[in-house]
Amino acid sequence: MLSRGDILAGDYVIDSLIGKGGMSCVYRARMQDQPQCMVAVKELPATVRLASGLRVDQGISAQMNLMKRVDHPGIAKLLDAFRWESCFYLVFEYVEGRSLQSMVASEGPLPERQVLAWALELCDILGYLHGLKPAVVYRDMKPGNVLVDESGALKLVDLGIAREFKSASDQEKDTVAFGTQGYAPPEQYGSAQTDARADIYALGCTLWHLLSGFPPPMEFPLPDVRTVNPQVSEGCAALIARCTQLDRQQRYQSCDQLAANVRHLLGEGGPAARLAAAFKQLLKPRAQVMAAAPAPQPAPDLFLEDVPTTVLSAAQRATGELPAAAGDFFFVVVQSECFTAAE
Repeated sequence: MLSRGDILAGDYVIDSLIGKGGMSCVYRARMQDQPQCMVAVKELPATVRLASGLRVDQGISAQMNLMKRVDHPGIAKLLDAFRWESCFYLVFEYVEGRSLQSMVASEGPLPERQVLAWALELCDILGYLHGLKPAVVYRDMKPGNVLVDESGALKLVDLGIAREFKSASDQEKDTVAFGTQGYAPPEQYGSAQTDARADIYALGCTLWHLLSGFPPPMEFPLPDVRTVNPQVSEGCAALIARCTQLDRQQRYQSCDQLAANVRHLLGEGGPAARLAAAFKQLLKPRAQVMAAAPAPQPAPDLFLEDVPTTVLSAAQRATGELPAAAGDFFFVVVQSECFTAAE
């Protein structure tokens, strides 16, 4: 194990140990020629085999080749890889922040809206990996591999067991078991080849952990999250249940599809919201034109009617601000025309 002040390969000065796993240690270090530049250094003994069955040197080579194709602000960059004495080392950009795992461990179940907002970010990151040619399946989504940086943005770390997707003609199933128990789907234990839907399953388990305050149990199917935290909404619980279906065909089939449902739960982008936004844009120019007219005629009554009816005030008409719709639907009435928007 390295100690503070050790100089690794003549390039990196060890600052502190920041994490330790089953077969690896992660250190914070400074670059020898740029002391202000911090990096994260992952140490792996040369004698061990990775969960994928590869030797460490083979695994590092595969990860280096994969990371050359990855360029996303939500994924920690791999900067260097080398062997030094009896260990191999991977050098990543250093992310100042906390892992989602440490946050839930210290704070308990996290607020649903915050968790859903993070789910959108993770859908974007995973969707990027899945969209590469060939697609990259992450295969180790869990709170411990997601950091929240100082700006509040998420960073995905440790693509150590990620793999490029192979068609069925190339490989009928994954040949080894890997991933983290409680988060990996059944097919990741060798029953079938993993694809993007394996990451969607693990993302559902990650949301379960963040909302319940506990790691998901090693159970198939995963229990309803509301058995642990009854405060979780029915819609959010249903979203997690669909992510974690045992039958891959019953899960969300892409991160875009999952993200659309998350946005719906957050109240973004539904038909009602889009219609209200459109009328807001129409109202503003009209109010401005009417205000500038030298001899304005009485304006036709313009109001938004929901249940119960809410009539726009003069101030609302002038600014174009619309009151929020109540209930599951609302009506927009402009003069004698009525448009209905149902969620």
